[in-house]
Amino acid sequence: MINGPFTFSPDGNSLVEPVPGLRNYWAACAVMAGFSQGSRVSLTLAEWMVEGAASRDVFALDVARFGPWITPGYTRRKVIEYYQRRFAVFYPNEELPAARPCRPTPMHGYWQAADAVFGNVYRMETLNCFTPACSPLREIPSFRRSDGFAAVGAECRAVRQGVGIGDIHTFSKFMVHGPAVADWLDFILAGRLPPVGRLALAPMLIEQGGVIGNFSAARLTEARFQLTASYAAQDFHRCWFDQHLPDDGGVVIDNLSDDLSGLHIAGPRARDLLARVVRGDVGSAALPFMSLAEMDLGVTTARIPRVSYIGDLGYEIYVPTAEVVALYHELMAHGGDLGLRPFGARATACPMPAGDVLAWRPAEHPAQTRLYQFPPAF
Repeated sequence: MINGPFTFSPDGNSLVEPVPGLRNYWAACAVMAGFSQGSRVSLTLAEWMVEGAASRDVFALDVARFGPWITPGYTRRKVIEYYQRRFAVFYPNEELPAARPCRPTPMHGYWQAADAVFGNVYRMETLNCFTPACSPLREIPSFRRSDGFAAVGAECRAVRQGVGIGDIHTFSKFMVHGPAVADWLDFILAGRLPPVGRLALAPMLIEQGGVIGNFSAARLTEARFQLTASYAAQDFHRCWFDQHLPDDGGVVIDNLSDDLSGLHIAGPRARDLLARVVRGDVGSAALPFMSLAEMDLGVTTARIPRVSYIGDLGYEIYVPTAEVVALYHELMAHGGDLGLRPFGARATACPMPAGDVLAWRPAEHPAQTRLYQFPPAF
C-alpha cells in the first residue's frame, strides 16, 4: 500500500542529466528521498552543465537509460515492483519479472523452444543462457554460482570445440554518413578510422578523457560508417552525438538498432559453417580479421564483419530484422554436423571452462578483452 505522492522512476533511481533529442535541456526529477539525495543530484547536474560531464559514473541516474518506449502502464508496474523490494537484497545478475515480456526479439520464440532463460535490457528480452535442467525456466541468482553455472559451462565448451550461434540484437547500430562524417568521427572517437571494407574498435571519450562508449566502427564507403555498441546505451550515445554534431549539417545519424539485427557465429568451425551458406570466398585471405563483406546468404543479403569477442574465430551477420528468422533457419540447416549450438550472454561474459583461455566482458559494452594472439593466426 502506497500513501503519498512519491516520485519513483521504473527502477527507483533519479532521472538526471541532459534529455535525449534536445540541446541544452536538462532534467532532475524522481528524486524520491530529496533530503538525502538532493545534494548529490544537484552536484551531478551542475557538473554536467558546467564541465560537460559528471565527475563520477552516473549512468544509473541518466535519463537516457530509458527510451521512448516508456509508457504509464510499464512505469506503474515497475514502480510497484521496486517499492515492494525497496529494502530487499539485490543479487548479481538478478532479473525482475514485472512488465515482462515487453519487447521480444524476432528470435524469442525459437530461443524459448530451446529452453532459454531471458534477461531484460532496455525493455528488450535478451538471451542469457539455456538451462533445460531448470523448471520453471529461470536462473536463481546468488552471490556465488547460480544454478545456471553448469549449463553456461556447457555452452562455453560447445563454442570452444565446435561452433556456437548467438543473438546480436543486443547491439546498437548507428548508420553515420555525410560529407563531413570522417572528420567528425575522427574528432569524436579515439583511434584511427579504418579504410573502406575494414572495421576498428574505437572508444568514445569525454573532454576530460573518460570513456563513455566503446564502438566498433565499420567503414562501408568513404562517407558511410556503421557504429555498433551497447543496445542499452543507445539513447545515451545519441545524446552525446547530438551535443557535438557540426552546425552545417554535414553529418547524418540514423539509429538502426531495431531495423538491423542478426546472429553471431563463433568457434573453430565457424568458417566451415559460413562457407556452406554464402556465395563468396570467406577464406582468411579474402575475409581477414577485422574486415567485412556483403554477401548473399540463403534468401537474404548479409553484411558480415569478421570479428568476435569470445576469444575464437567468429563472424557477426547483419540482416534486416524482418529476415533474421530466415537467417537462423539457413544456419541451423547447415550446422548440425559441425556441433552448432546456441549460447547466450552469460557464456559470452564468463570465463571459459578450466584449462581454456579466459574471456572477460566489461559491464558497459558486450565486448571482451581477448587474451589470444593478436591478430589471430586462424
